[in-house]
Amino acid sequence: MAKFLAYNRSDRQVVTVNTVDVAVEALGNTIAGADNLANFPNRSENVVGQFRGDYYMLYRTSTNEIHLSVLNLIGGTWADVPGFVAVTTGSGTLIPLALQVVKDRLVTLWTLSNSAGIDGVSVRRSSADDGSAWSPTITQNFATQPTDSRAGASVVWHNAVFYSTSEGIGYYDPAADVLSPVYDGGNDAGITGQVANFGSFTFFSGDLYYVLPTINPVGVPTLYKLDKAWSTTSPTVLPAWSNTLLALPGTGNVIINNDTGNYSLFVNRNKVISLLYSGAFGTKLITLTKSGGSFALEDLTDTHLPTAISGEPNLGFALYVDDRRRTNEQHTIIVHFRPAIPQSILLFSWDGITPLVQTGTLDDGGTGLDLMVPDAERGDFRTFTNNQPSCHLDDASQPFPGRVRIDYTVQDANARNVDVIPEYSLDGQTWFEMAQGDGDSGKEDLATTAGGVSYFFYWDAYVNLDGNYEQVDIRVVARISGV
Repeated sequence: MAKFLAYNRSDRQVVTVNTVDVAVEALGNTIAGADNLANFPNRSENVVGQFRGDYYMLYRTSTNEIHLSVLNLIGGTWADVPGFVAVTTGSGTLIPLALQVVKDRLVTLWTLSNSAGIDGVSVRRSSADDGSAWSPTITQNFATQPTDSRAGASVVWHNAVFYSTSEGIGYYDPAADVLSPVYDGGNDAGITGQVANFGSFTFFSGDLYYVLPTINPVGVPTLYKLDKAWSTTSPTVLPAWSNTLLALPGTGNVIINNDTGNYSLFVNRNKVISLLYSGAFGTKLITLTKSGGSFALEDLTDTHLPTAISGEPNLGFALYVDDRRRTNEQHTIIVHFRPAIPQSILLFSWDGITPLVQTGTLDDGGTGLDLMVPDAERGDFRTFTNNQPSCHLDDASQPFPGRVRIDYTVQDANARNVDVIPEYSLDGQTWFEMAQGDGDSGKEDLATTAGGVSYFFYWDAYVNLDGNYEQVDIRVVARISGV
């Protein structure tokens, strides 16, 4: 059963959306101070998530402050995190941008807009393994004040948080606590100065991609790539992003509404880059199959999109994936919503080959349902797992070449024994089980508590990997023993 976290603005509650039974259930009581107006959060979907078994929400208050709240699962009540001092401003509008988990830290980002020429991006990270202790805020002001500097998309890649604004793309390195001092406009300067720079990220074969609508011609998607050689220790010299020069079909003017992600770039279950996007003249679905150094484009709109989608203008999309079943299945849930009243949210699944299948509809029904849904291709941190065991990576070290020690904490609300499956990925999409070395804590029938028990695993990487790699993703999946 897959449940993703969302924020119901109507009643200021964080909810879970069951993608199997198609049901919405409140996770806890209201977050009393959260702004529930239509101008919150302005394309900032990834502001709800879990960290070390606790659930957090980064939010803007009705008095224009940024707060971080955590849920007490026993009492079912939300309370501001004591160590996260409220962010205030005397001029301009504060907007949440991202709540992301990078290794053992929780990262918060927000923007300041309409501030008399000092718009910018700010960030604050938690201490390692501790969601209650926070570093001081660091800020990077925009070189100029954009016409529209609201928050955009974000993604975790190469242990950095990439984010987009109308000033361009920046990144934050949580390990060094460094916010990029400049913003990348791309090799054609097409990423900056957009009417609405609220595109979408994905990564494929080690490279990071970003898509956004262009100004001229209006509504034509442009795809950019950041090479896999990029790293936080030696970032690519600017401009780092390269226009792929693909002639993607346009849809006309893109209407940016609050919480309306008109573009969704992702890798489908068939391991092909896919793009869902919408504009004034309807909605399109295309795939980009890579062959050598170029892409072959295929327009699947007429064959794969239901007319209820393809014929509608300016739709919004978000993506949710829960791959903890270890099937490499990329069970992609397309969340489709309209900025209409009453609001209607449609759930779809896609196998990457056959047409999209609608799995349910979340209607207003007179109850005031106004969901701010997440947008995360790797939805581990947007998934509700309170009734299932969970693992949190604490550290990774290399005692000697070819041997990696992975320290982790596993917890279960019912203190059930678990089996764990450590896995690695070279592309961020496909996961493989690690070869086990000797002398670690083992993988089967491990004891747990609600607060968590620490273990370690020895990965014999020499068996699995051939050569050196700039980036390898790792995770530990927990299952109830014997299940």
